Amino acid sequence: MALLNGVTAPVDDLVYNVLGALGVRVGEADVRVMGATCGRSVLVQ
Repeated sequence: MALLNGVTAPVDDLVYNVLGALGVRVGEADVRVMGATCGRSVLVQ
């Protein structure tokens, strides 16, 4: 695990900086849906 962390940390920094220079941001989002119900199944085309 320590070896893997030692290798991936510099690569992670490099990718983050290159993407940042290109104006691309990578992250995560939490999405919540209020008022939705799970009832009958419906086939949608």
